[in-house]
Amino acid sequence: MSQEQFWILLTRKIAGEASPEDLAELEKLVQQHPEWQYALQNLEDIWNSHPPTDLSEEADAYLIHLHRMQEKNIPFGNKAKEDEAAVFEFEAPRSNKRRRLAWITAGIAVAASVAAIFFFKPVNRQGKNEIASINEISTRLGSKTRIQLPDGSIVWLNAGSKLVYDKNFGKEERLVTLSGEGFFDVVRDPSKPFIVHTTNIEVRVLGTVFNVKAYPEDKSSETSLIHGSLEVSIKSRPRDKIILSSNEKLVVENKISSSRDSLNEDRNLPLMSLNQIKHNPVDNSVNETQWIDNKLVFDNEPFADIAVKMERWFGVEIEIADSSLAEKRMTGKFERENIEQALESLSYASTTSFVFERKGNKIIIHH
Repeated sequence: MSQEQFWILLTRKIAGEASPEDLAELEKLVQQHPEWQYALQNLEDIWNSHPPTDLSEEADAYLIHLHRMQEKNIPFGNKAKEDEAAVFEFEAPRSNKRRRLAWITAGIAVAASVAAIFFFKPVNRQGKNEIASINEISTRLGSKTRIQLPDGSIVWLNAGSKLVYDKNFGKEERLVTLSGEGFFDVVRDPSKPFIVHTTNIEVRVLGTVFNVKAYPEDKSSETSLIHGSLEVSIKSRPRDKIILSSNEKLVVENKISSSRDSLNEDRNLPLMSLNQIKHNPVDNSVNETQWIDNKLVFDNEPFADIAVKMERWFGVEIEIADSSLAEKRMTGKFERENIEQALESLSYASTTSFVFERKGNKIIIHH
């Protein structure tokens, strides 16, 4: 029943018909089932990127199509005719406003039948009638999502990221595993530490606000503390415990460089550096967390690293054909631009101009 109610409330939200009580109930359902956040995010993205051009005609056509399915006893969604009847009673198109809601309801209902297969597939089940023992929330490239954990802590996941936690979360400790980038606003609980596992580091806090960037394929992992305090352990250096204070960032090398000078550094241990976070004097923002506000920011970074960020941000594949161009350092900030506009701005602002061509989802950059 809760899953059916989720679709009804989501339909009302997208249609702009949700009451404050509806929105509160929807948030509560997503809090109880964090894995549903992925469905909510993706269906909202689909609706926002492809709104109907003629709502009244589309609504009528869609309702006629669904009515024919009903007459032929064709199952629709997770259940058969009883669900269809409920949908049709809910979406009777008596006005433009209700026609719009009807179109959305029909579209969401179709999406629900597919989403039931893809969005709500459990990661691991111990038995047929048991609740999934592991919760896994993922974001696709070009998107991000917000999660409220069972303890009330808030997590933002950046593009191409994954957060995993099991059914024991919050019993003795609050343990999550992160692959990618996440912004955490952790509810304070001195009796239950909040722990973030990544491939190379472990972050332990009691309650604070911080950002962890730990894509396995990146050169380094970053932990940025906005306020509070936290402890970082490096898995390959278990004896080292680094305590961060507010406005500090720890950068840990993911892959040890073979060219490191063995006379000066232990070649078997990853390098790490502790830096101060820089605040923008205008709005007090920090680059490390601006992605939450839909801002892609980079400051004096190699073009090769920028390209990786842009791949995740825009959901494309980028190839830099010239190695010297890949090493070129650039600075930029983008908010509403598409990939073409962003690249054109970079080329215009850079001392070394470049051109690019797009072939489907792949972009090739060269001098």
